[in-house]
Amino acid sequence: MHGVCNLNTRISIISDLRRHYLFASLPADVLMKIVESGRLTRLEDAEVLFRKGDTGDFFFCVMDGSIQIRVDTEPGKYHLMNTLSAGAVFGEVALLDGMARTADAVALGSTQLFTLHRNDFRKVLIDECQLEEQLIRLLCERVRWISEQVEQKDRAKAELRKLSQAVEHSPTIVMITDRSGVIEYVNPKFSSITGWNREEVVGKTPQILNSGLTAREVYSDLWQTILSGAEWHGELSNKKKD
Repeated sequence: MHGVCNLNTRISIISDLRRHYLFASLPADVLMKIVESGRLTRLEDAEVLFRKGDTGDFFFCVMDGSIQIRVDTEPGKYHLMNTLSAGAVFGEVALLDGMARTADAVALGSTQLFTLHRNDFRKVLIDECQLEEQLIRLLCERVRWISEQVEQKDRAKAELRKLSQAVEHSPTIVMITDRSGVIEYVNPKFSSITGWNREEVVGKTPQILNSGLTAREVYSDLWQTILSGAEWHGELSNKKKD
């Protein structure tokens, strides 16, 4: 870690900041104040810039390398948000006093960042520059929107787990194929009835069950129906593994 003092370094950081809409319209003297208030920080792979609940730096610009933003979903588990590469700016974590952090920031590989303390950010951008309150609210809404998206994904995953369990324990055979007819999944009932275990059939086609007792027209009608998005009803005379 070292202070920002080199003029060329300052100009480079200002150039990176201008890529972000929050800073694009700010005059050069204001951007220079921001740069002079911050510092360069070097993180090694998997090193944490901040964790949820930490105080201190809350705004940063990725100079080189990349940062992974993670949102906690439950104890020991988290949702991976966007990976921030060189030039990216992240300042939406806690723009207003009392607003809790929502994410952890972890380095992917060796990463250099320009960081700015929250008090300096407030002084330079909000108090002196009178950053529009509407923009501040917009950034805070984005944090809440991200949190809501994570919650929705968690609910969807929970529903998917319930559906998966229902399929796994279904009293009838369930087979899932891709549009080419290649088997991607079979449930335990398939194995108990046919004698084929899951590992033996995944990657193959239902042709392995063909007994020769079902007319070709039936298969043709089946595929035309289900590929059109409709439900097919009928009977197949298949054979077991033995």
